[in-house]
Amino acid sequence: MKLITLSLFASVVCLNTFAEPLIFSTEKTVCPSNTLEACARAMKYADGYICQLANDQTKGVVCGNDKIALAELLKAARKGGKRLFLSYDMRHKLRIDEIVKTIRKAGLKKDDVWFRLCGYGNIADHVSSLCGHPVYIHLGTYTGQKAADEVVKLAPTKLAGVITPYFAESYTPEDRAVISGKGFKIIFQSGYNSGATNASALKDNPDAIVTDDAFEFKTKAANWNCEIPESPYLLYVGSGSPTLDMLAKNCAALEAEAPFDGLLFHMGATMVMHTKPFDKAKLAANVEKYKKIPFKKYRRNFLMTMIDQCDPKWFDDAAWAQFAENFRVAAAAAKEAGMAGLCFDPECYGRGGVRRAWNSCVQAKDGHTTNDCMRIARERGRQIGTAMFNEYPTMHFFGFYLWSFNVDMMGAFCNGMLEVMPVSARMIDGNEWNGYVAKGPYTYKWHALENMRGFGWLDKTLEIKQREVGETAVAFYLDAYADPKSGCILREGKPRDKYLARNLLGAKRFSGGNYIWMYGEAGSFWKSTTTSRRKLWEEKIPGVTKVLFGDKK
Repeated sequence: MKLITLSLFASVVCLNTFAEPLIFSTEKTVCPSNTLEACARAMKYADGYICQLANDQTKGVVCGNDKIALAELLKAARKGGKRLFLSYDMRHKLRIDEIVKTIRKAGLKKDDVWFRLCGYGNIADHVSSLCGHPVYIHLGTYTGQKAADEVVKLAPTKLAGVITPYFAESYTPEDRAVISGKGFKIIFQSGYNSGATNASALKDNPDAIVTDDAFEFKTKAANWNCEIPESPYLLYVGSGSPTLDMLAKNCAALEAEAPFDGLLFHMGATMVMHTKPFDKAKLAANVEKYKKIPFKKYRRNFLMTMIDQCDPKWFDDAAWAQFAENFRVAAAAAKEAGMAGLCFDPECYGRGGVRRAWNSCVQAKDGHTTNDCMRIARERGRQIGTAMFNEYPTMHFFGFYLWSFNVDMMGAFCNGMLEVMPVSARMIDGNEWNGYVAKGPYTYKWHALENMRGFGWLDKTLEIKQREVGETAVAFYLDAYADPKSGCILREGKPRDKYLARNLLGAKRFSGGNYIWMYGEAGSFWKSTTTSRRKLWEEKIPGVTKVLFGDKK
């Protein structure tokens, strides 16, 4: 445990300076209804656990969503050996004296339990009642635009410091200067899985960070001076994309027209779930052609693979041996070409529904039960994962859908793949439909949270692995912005470019992933690929190029 020295008689409560910020975890995304389990995980991966005190006059002071007694939580915190951060709303009439007595009875010292005050109330009275425990005020819920000045006026000699949401309008660099100048310490409350936010918070050198997931935070920012991309890579996977031949002839001009970070390429390894082997000579020739293209901008490209209308033949070992070989060859080609990895489309086009290959209700036939289907799907996931990642250990495996396909055998398949995936690789869920219909910035944060739990399909024994290698790539459907009458996301008369810009900013801030992808059918970003029906996207969504590329174009 890192040490903090408290000087209760000084003008302010002071903290030592650390090489790294303290990390307090809520762990609410893993076990929101089990406070004790959440506390145990936070104690393992963080410097402490933060929990909300609830007000229940009939049963006494309780904690967390599952309403456990405070004494139980204190016992768990003492066993974990790290700090407990208790949060409560000053508008609730809690028996503060009883809380302090319960802490003392549990054998915890003042520095073992910190407090965060939210809401409205007399800060000085609450600080006094807490008898020397470090107390922080949450600016985002207390004072508004003049947060720093108000806090300093109210309790300049009492508070240990302040907590501020990183994107709170009430917090500005000027506020930080006032707070720091008065001796107050800063704790940032950083959103879950938001890499750019975390990096910015670290650069501002806070004394501590409250985060929904400390393990993910520490994994992605193990080196506190690491550089996490300010913006995710922007991919285009829609109609009108330039071909290999077009790029070979005029790469610089095409990149200048639409400076995306990456595209998808069909190079002869598309039908990975077909029993027919690839034409390796054709694939090799395309790889060599690709390698000769002088890319300056399109450098995060993916090799396209899909199931299409292929029969999955789940219980046919010979068929799956060929599928595994196809995936291996595709991974090797992507590695040789210098691509980021493979893109996989799991949708089954044609009759019967796009999820039919991954649905046990459809695949449980010929004497096979649902349990048989789930077992074999996980086994096949391990088989395919082993083939791919042995060939390309740092590959990014990007699916238009993975966990988010919300179908049982795909969930089992992903669990199998995750089991054998090295931590150097990435499993990227494109969450296609949910991205297409997302109507607000915070939706993307919810998608990222859902992905960390595998949209409900993740085996709990693989939770840590998923946090190491899993991420979300936000999907945008440009046709929905081009045609408000479709009713997909836009209302008639709403500015298309501004709405797209707002959602794009939300995706960058809250998804936490390394990729954002654009799909569209009715337009193109390149004049040479337009047709009578496929006009430029700039004509369909005026201002779209500026929204996407800013000064890059």
